[in-house]
Amino acid sequence: MLKYSDITEVFNKHTLQELIFNYTKRQRLNKELNESVAKMVVEELSIDSDALPGSYTTKLGILLSALLGSGSDEGMEIARKILNLYDYRSKQEIIVATQYIDQYQTNDIDITLFSYVMNGLISVFSITEKPELGFSLDTDFGNINVAAANEVLDIPEIPSEERRQLCHQITSKALFDYPNLYGAYYYIPQAFKGCLEHSVLIDEDDNLVIDLANNAAMKLDIWKGLYGEPVFVIKGNEFRELYKRILDEYNEHIHMAAIEEARRIRKQNR
Repeated sequence: MLKYSDITEVFNKHTLQELIFNYTKRQRLNKELNESVAKMVVEELSIDSDALPGSYTTKLGILLSALLGSGSDEGMEIARKILNLYDYRSKQEIIVATQYIDQYQTNDIDITLFSYVMNGLISVFSITEKPELGFSLDTDFGNINVAAANEVLDIPEIPSEERRQLCHQITSKALFDYPNLYGAYYYIPQAFKGCLEHSVLIDEDDNLVIDLANNAAMKLDIWKGLYGEPVFVIKGNEFRELYKRILDEYNEHIHMAAIEEARRIRKQNR
């Protein structure tokens, strides 16, 4: 874990705006890289891909759902062969599944659309909703139970506009409220190329990973089996102290992505 002196070494040469610019640029390039491969896969699977809505990643999900739901063994086999040809990384489907569950729970998608998009995940065989317990997924990676993060923490549900795609900010904010939990920073593989940088809470005592951005929680050992070890972790009380000192000295409000960018810069300059 970076020490305060490590962070200040970076802040003496770079502004917070520069750190976040670097992070945002890297995320955009990762997305574009993955999208370029998704485009090739879609064009392999569909004659008229322009008729499908959304990005090529979205188009691919539509095509996979149609093929997997067709009941045609031949269609499913073709889809799997093409995905294997492009080194499809199915582990990313589990975090995508939690995003779909979240959208269903907030009524952003109805049960029909929820069933359709879940059917497009090749590693998820079935999903069962368990009242007051969450959802149970039967997957290539074993049975995975997904609970609502706010229920695990026994707090009101956080409005979606305050958390979705704001994982670094919402995780950082939560570390102030939970000084004994850890913030963890992961590089999660995208479907074909590149990574999604994602922050979550870790409760080691209860063996839980708590993804506030997607309002999802699952067993930590399951999560680690999918996404490995984080590139850094920081305990809540340590984050609060680091945040306060950076604010006092530099008048900057740091969060998890800023810490990771500082870590990357120091590693590059060694």
